[in-house]
Formats: sequence, C-alpha cells, structure tokens
Amino acid sequence: MSGVVNVILKKDYEGAEVKLRTGDAHDGGYQNNRLEVLAGTAGERSRVTFIAQFQNNEMLRNADRDWANNDDSDRSQISAYSSYGASFQAADKTVTIPADCEGLLGENAVLRSDGKCGYNRSAHRTLKPENESFDLMANFEYHLSDDMTAFSRLRFGQKETLAYFEPNAYDIELAAADPGNPTSGTPGAQDGTFTRRMVEFGERSSGGESQYLGAMAGVNGLFKDQYDWETTIGYTIQTMDETSDEIIQKTIDDMVKAGTLNLLEEIPQSVVDAARGTSKIDSESSIISWTGSFSGDLMELPSGTAAFATFAEINRTEYEDVRDQGTLDGIVTVQHPHINLEFSDFYTILLSTIFPQYSPA
Repeated sequence: MSGVVNVILKKDYEGAEVKLRTGDAHDGGYQNNRLEVLAGTAGERSRVTFIAQFQNNEMLRNADRDWANNDDSDRSQISAYSSYGASFQAADKTVTIPADCEGLLGENAVLRSDGKCGYNRSAHRTLKPENESFDLMANFEYHLSDDMTAFSRLRFGQKETLAYFEPNAYDIELAAADPGNPTSGTPGAQDGTFTRRMVEFGERSSGGESQYLGAMAGVNGLFKDQYDWETTIGYTIQTMDETSDEIIQKTIDDMVKAGTLNLLEEIPQSVVDAARGTSKIDSESSIISWTGSFSGDLMELPSGTAAFATFAEINRTEYEDVRDQGTLDGIVTVQHPHINLEFSDFYTILLSTIFPQYSPA
C-alpha cells in the first residue's frame, strides 16, 4: 500500500484528511486514480488511527503504443515474429503452410523468412494490466503505565487484475503413418510437427482476485528506566483466485492425429466449443510470527557508552493451492505444477553491540 509507512509514523494524528489523485499517460490509454483517507483521535491514554486507500488504473495494451505493438521491434536485437502461426514442418525441414496465411490467421499473420506462416503476438499483449484495489488499516495504542504500552494493528485489502494475451500456441508431433500428417500416404511420408496459433479461440484473458487479512498485537516498554523492550505476535492470511482461458489439448490432439481436423484450414466453431477450457487456481497462504527485542546501554568506557541490541523472530508459513482437475492432468494447454507446502519455519536471532572508538589524547 503506497504511503502507508509514512502514515503509520503519524502516531499522534488527530482529525481527518482526504487526498484524491488522478492521472493519465501523455499518449492516453492509462488513466489512474487514487483516493486516500486518514482519520485519527487520541485520548489521555489511547490513540486510534484509521487509514484507507482505494486505487485503480485502466488497461494499457501494446497496440496502444507504436513502439510496443510489433514482435519484430528494432528496440531489441533478439525480437522476432513467432513461428507459431500455421505450419507443418517435416523431418527433412520441408515446410508446408496455408495457401493464404493472412486469410487464415488475420491481420497479425506474418510470412517469415524461414518459410513459415508466423504470427505477431505483441498486437494482443498487455503493457499494464487493469487493476482495482482497496486497503484498510486501523492502528490502536493504549498506555498501560508510564513504562508500558500495548498496541495492535488490523489490516484488510483486496485486489483485482485483468490482462489479455495472444491466442494460445499449439503444437503436435505426428508420425508418418498418422492420418492427420500431410505427408501420410505419399511415397515421401515422414514424421513432422504442426505449429498453430489458435486464433479461432480468441485472445486469452488472465485475471485474478486476491484478499488479505492481517492482525498484529504487541507490548513495549522500558525496563529499569534504561532498557527498551518489545514483543509482538502477528497473523496474516491471503487468498488468491486465478483464472485463464485455455484449450483442452487432448481434444485437439485426437482430432489432428485422426485427420478430422486440418490445422492449415480454419478450425470449425463446433471444434472450438468442444475444446474450449479454463484453468483455475485457488491458493491460500498464512503466516504466524513472533518477534522480540531488547536493547540498552551495556557499560561505560573511557571513550563513551557501549550499547547492545538483541532481536529474535520466528515465522511459520503455510501454503496450499487447489487446481482444477484438467490443469492437474495436463489436458489443457497451460501446465502448472501442483504445490502443497504444509509448513515452512524460519528463525532469526540477532545480537549487536556498539563500542565507541577510543582515541588517546
């Protein structure tokens, strides 16, 4: 949350404050807004501060900028159009492409120098995803005595994001005998590979929603009027739901191998409907932590006062994600590993001392 650190430092803040900011890119296409609210009150022994922030921005597409909408950009020495347009390459490197590459794939089709029907992916991509988020925080502080203060913090937030990308890329290796192999049944039949940009399925979208909730409580004080100490315990949980448009790869594989689907021709809508899929990932992570610190003067030396500081921290993290069965089985084109990390422990202990430099007179 931008600006939160500065706001937290305003422990004695009383009153209310509202800030609104809006902006846009010089070339347009990226309007963004942010609203911040700060309110606080203090009593004889207590303080309360509330902070809220809401922000959003429009999506900025590569196509909105001339320098970003072409794979073969002169801004990079390694840029190149994708070879995944519509081609079949046999084992002897012979390439077969559609009679009309652009007629099949649309305006982003490209005839590459290697003879393949390629594709310009950048025209579909997203420079800046669309985002919308809010963050709420409340700080509480109560003086238990002259030497001891209790404090706590609650925080809740949510973020949604959306981006678009080029249609899925697909490839399949075919044996010489497979009916779907263009060389099958000819005297020169040989193994080969189809590569295809699945434009009939449209652009891919990728979006997600995340939420987090955190709470922290602690006590600090002064021991024997010279040693500062503090201890805290905190808990944070975050959930994330992600979805993306994908293709059920096995459905396409079976059709191509059987010769009922020719990737050098337009894919029928009935096939698109049968092979359209979605990959979904639901994940959750949580952290419980404890910290403690103790510091103060150590001893008097001829050159000044030596001081010490100790700090200890213990964290336990739990993470788990749940994926739809199609993603787990790898039958959709996206393939994510399934992760289920039950616990991860982390310990930190620090001890530091400061000795003033002695300089003889």
